[in-house]
Amino acid sequence: MSRASRQLSLPFIRIDRKVRRPAYQQLYDGIRLAILEGRLRPGDRLPATRLIAEELGVSRNIVVMAFEQLGMEGYIRGKSGSGSFVAGFELEATSDKRQATSFEL
Repeated sequence: MSRASRQLSLPFIRIDRKVRRPAYQQLYDGIRLAILEGRLRPGDRLPATRLIAEELGVSRNIVVMAFEQLGMEGYIRGKSGSGSFVAGFELEATSDKRQATSFEL
């Protein structure tokens, strides 16, 4: 199975309902950190938003909000019907800016 078609689960993502940070932000932070640390690599397929929502016990809208933010910042790319994937990005030598990619719901 090629890496581009490999779908991953996200066992390292947790939502802590006791903290004041919104659930979508916690999810965003967890996925972003996994990408930056290399646990999620360019081309890796993310689980469907419905599956993530079910596993975390949150509304699908929370997952969609996190994915939208990740997409706007160039961490993931996706298209309706095809899934969402970790984007390939290049770090500039002097900053943490990423090459933007598109994301559609």
